[in-house]
Amino acid sequence: MAEDAKARGNAAFAAGRFDEAVRHFSEAIDLAPANHVLYSNRSAAYASLQRYDAALADARKTVELKPDWAKGYGRLGAAHLGLSDAQQAVAAYEKGLELDPANQALKAGLADARAAASRSRGPPPQGASPFGKIFQGPELWAKLTADPTTRSYLQQPDFVKMIQDIQKNPNDINMYLSDPRMMQVIGVLLNVKMRAPTDEMASESPESEQAKPQPEPAKKAPEPEPEPEPMEVADEETEAKKRKAEALKEKESGNAAYKKKDFETAIQHYTLAMELDDGDISYLTNRAAVYLEMGKYQECIKDCDKAVERGRELHSDFKMIARALTRKGTALVKLAKCSKDYEPAIETFQKALTEHRNPDTLKKLNDAERAKKELEQQEYFDPKIADEEREKGNELFKQQKYPEAVQHYTEALKRNPNDPKVYSNRAACYTKLGALPEGLKDAEKCIELDPSFSKGYTRKGAIQFFMKEYDKALETYQEGLKHDPNNQELMDGVRSCIEQINKTNRGDISPEELKERQAKAMQDPEIQNILTDPVMRQVLIDFQENPKAAQDHLKNPQVTGLHAKNTVRVRESLILPKGLNNKHLIDDQVRFIGANGINDCNESTPLGEESKVESGNKVEGDPIEEFEEPKEEQMLEGNGASLCHLKTRCKVIDPDASTVQEKLVGHLNSIVMAANRVMVSCVFSGLVALMAAATMPSAVADGEPPPNYADALSKCLLFYEGQRSGKLPPTQRLNWRKDSALNDGQDAGVDLVGGYYDAGDNVKFGFPMAYTGTLLAWSIIEFSEELGPELAHAHEALRWLTDYLLKATAQPNRIFVQVGDPYSDHNCWERPEDMDTLRTTYQVNDTHPGSEVAGETAAALAAASIAFRSSDPAYADELLSRAKTVYNFGHTYQGSYGTSLGKWVCPFYCDYSGYQDELLWGAAWLNRATSSSEYQNHIIHGIQQMPMKTQLDGTGREWFFGWDNKEAGIYILLLTQKNDSENSRLAEEFACSLLPQSHFKSVEYTPGGLMYNTPGCNFQDVTGFSFLLLVYARHLISVGGTITCDNTQVPPSALIDVARSQMKYLLGDNPNKMSYMVGYGAKFPQMIHHRGSTLPSMDEHPQRMYCRDGEPYFNTTAPNRNLLVGAVVGGPNDGTDNFLDSRYVPNQTEPTTYVNAPLVGLLAYFNKNG
Repeated sequence: MAEDAKARGNAAFAAGRFDEAVRHFSEAIDLAPANHVLYSNRSAAYASLQRYDAALADARKTVELKPDWAKGYGRLGAAHLGLSDAQQAVAAYEKGLELDPANQALKAGLADARAAASRSRGPPPQGASPFGKIFQGPELWAKLTADPTTRSYLQQPDFVKMIQDIQKNPNDINMYLSDPRMMQVIGVLLNVKMRAPTDEMASESPESEQAKPQPEPAKKAPEPEPEPEPMEVADEETEAKKRKAEALKEKESGNAAYKKKDFETAIQHYTLAMELDDGDISYLTNRAAVYLEMGKYQECIKDCDKAVERGRELHSDFKMIARALTRKGTALVKLAKCSKDYEPAIETFQKALTEHRNPDTLKKLNDAERAKKELEQQEYFDPKIADEEREKGNELFKQQKYPEAVQHYTEALKRNPNDPKVYSNRAACYTKLGALPEGLKDAEKCIELDPSFSKGYTRKGAIQFFMKEYDKALETYQEGLKHDPNNQELMDGVRSCIEQINKTNRGDISPEELKERQAKAMQDPEIQNILTDPVMRQVLIDFQENPKAAQDHLKNPQVTGLHAKNTVRVRESLILPKGLNNKHLIDDQVRFIGANGINDCNESTPLGEESKVESGNKVEGDPIEEFEEPKEEQMLEGNGASLCHLKTRCKVIDPDASTVQEKLVGHLNSIVMAANRVMVSCVFSGLVALMAAATMPSAVADGEPPPNYADALSKCLLFYEGQRSGKLPPTQRLNWRKDSALNDGQDAGVDLVGGYYDAGDNVKFGFPMAYTGTLLAWSIIEFSEELGPELAHAHEALRWLTDYLLKATAQPNRIFVQVGDPYSDHNCWERPEDMDTLRTTYQVNDTHPGSEVAGETAAALAAASIAFRSSDPAYADELLSRAKTVYNFGHTYQGSYGTSLGKWVCPFYCDYSGYQDELLWGAAWLNRATSSSEYQNHIIHGIQQMPMKTQLDGTGREWFFGWDNKEAGIYILLLTQKNDSENSRLAEEFACSLLPQSHFKSVEYTPGGLMYNTPGCNFQDVTGFSFLLLVYARHLISVGGTITCDNTQVPPSALIDVARSQMKYLLGDNPNKMSYMVGYGAKFPQMIHHRGSTLPSMDEHPQRMYCRDGEPYFNTTAPNRNLLVGAVVGGPNDGTDNFLDSRYVPNQTEPTTYVNAPLVGLLAYFNKNG
């Protein structure tokens, strides 16, 4: 490959396209960095461009690589001469002549250098020719060689002597101006097109050396040129052309027969074509296509293998080789009988894609992988074994061995994934283990598989009841009663829910429960929508301050049209705090429709007095023990009326019930329906109370109010829109950002527009960007349900990143890992929209490896394929296919990109921990995405290759997790895939090392309770460690496990508490009483280290701002001009809680994409679970 690039460079140089020559020689150097000839050639090209500094650097590299090569010193001398350093040029030429005394080029160069040296010591000659200077540059001979016309002159001794004379004495040029060749030379050297001399002119040039040119003789009349004679062609060549033409005719005949489905005739023609011309593999691939149509798959495979082998020998077009491999893969798919048979087909398609990325091949690969997975499931399907596993699970459940029971139920579902009973049983196990979210998922799956199965509703209702979501539990039990009206367990569930709702609304709950409910209500997205809607806020204010206006609002259909679901949630979640009742209450007459008639509530009782209520029909023979028919007052109170303490005289007309059970159900339905209508008026009082509670800490409880995790989550994702590079979409919400870096990748001939700026600068660093993608995807995978309405924004943020990674990995065995010269960028403080710094593209390839970037990029693509699997299967397939290709590249060509790219990536994002952890990390994610034994083998080998990490003195292992070191994340990830004892031990060791009370800690805690691990960007460790703790805790809950730290049993809840404490600190519960997320809370960092945020936006200052124009804005103590909402800064990083809000302290005030990525999952979880 290097030789091909070199040949292209030589051709470009010969044609005078020196810029193109430099590019090709540079490509060749990337592929063969130890080849001294390539540096020599590029030095000549740079000299021709008069870029003598670059020419000198390459010449020195040439001499360094090959110190005994005389020509290298010629390049060195020419570069020095171009830089007007004649003495150094003389020394270089003399050194070259010591190695090769007969080298004429070195002798001529030495003469030039000595002449230049003597001229530099004396005064300039009188009457110097204006053209003399152009003959002094070292690029002279290169330019004459590059021009087709002057190149032929170099074969004429008198011409060479003439040029040498002029170099020695530039004034002699006047003696040669009458020579037409000289005019042509001047035109070449001045880059001016001159009329080429005719043959007559050339023939009239003197052939012998002369001191002065002779007068030009009169021109002869032009003679007619003879007709060109045909070139003589050897008989063998003529015969070969004839055979090739005959072969093409046979191919065309074969194609015609193929179209007519005359396959035997087509095979005959293609076979004859191959016999006539074995230098074209298309005959083989065409015959293979015929065999494929005939169902002769083995013959097809043989022809494809021959085509690939012959194509390699002939250096055929890679597209032809890819076509042969694709046909072979198709034949292997046709032969597949079981899932194992698909593996060689998949491997063949992947090889084809590395040759040429063809959409048809990609589709065939995706289809094969999908078919393999389906067959694996079918092969594993066995209802009999599933029943056996379920029975084992049942026995263990009876023995209260719930974790073991879960394992058998899980195996049963693998054997038969459509058995609702197993989901129901596993949900019961999860409930016993306290893993309520997992149990809820199983109960919902059970109902999905069999909507008439009562147990599914009782399981789901019970879990919701334990989660204190009584309104949801009531809905679940009622839905179950529609399918099974006589189910005693469902009716008991309804009764229990109503009792709890009555208890809540009477205020029979502790202050802690009250605080918990109000915090949960504030995090409810639907209630948030109400509280943030400007119209609804005005309504609430009127309910609080203007009762008359409040009554007018109740006449507005838009206001009273609140959905029953919202009112039930408000009823369940919002309780008026003490001291806020009377002044927010209203008296009103309410008419509502009961279950089967009109219920009149005409007379309001004064607040605080008991009401006399006429009893409705009494249910006789009620078989349910300890349940008395509720009075109408209790019915209303239990379903929301007490929220506004509205006591009414009512007579409820009960529905006619033919059975005791139907009467009971009818009463319960009447209760809910009546309450929902009463709530149309009193829900507003509850919302007013909530609004007051949100702004009055005393209304909640003593201490800090709970964080608004929903708001923080939304802002956390919004931050990524501020970091976008490229053409911004119409959905862009941070409008002060505009399009930027629209030409990225042009210097390498590729499209690298898009992606993210990693932090406060304008460089696109691929290594941390890929890590950001992996953690964003993991957040989505682990917490997709908890993300709720923010899932769409999370997917959008991830896709912006993965679209860029697909561009950066589009070429086989090559990854474009960085765009932007970091030194040039860091030297300026300017907006990304009008930056003029160098946008150099950096890459790794098979000769300059970068295994850490390849491993991390493969991990990001594989994890993203899982995150997009349900919403966009086609995109997920593309991501997974690319992940495999990228991983294979990184694993095959191992080495560090820090070594390959040196100062361009180090010390910015230098992989100090080595690349083995990234390869293992990539294999672990591919294993999760594919469950392929190939990656399991890579994992086993990778763990063995992992270097031992530093041990703290007597305190155990030192743990890290971030863009550089993936070790802790690997063990947590592997543990969630397979409960291996070694993974469990290491994961437990990691978790114990983070507990504040642990004896063996790998982190410290500040006095305010913040983890401290590094003097750099400390919140990277905080969010990363907290994320792993939360994922690990959820895994422990799912298997009913605990961990042992310092001989003490630690429940999963303790790990969640640590993560929660870190989130609360980050969001404001800290000694500084400030949030470290920009735009969240009343106090947050104002002077973050971020170029785009600091400088005026394009809307404010449309004129271009250059490199140094931003310095006044950097140096000011005023807040940043633009709010980068959601940006999390580095935070306190010295072991104390001290924080300096200053652009001069980037470790504390610079935001990064990889700090926010794990934060997405954390905030989503705590938004739903408090």
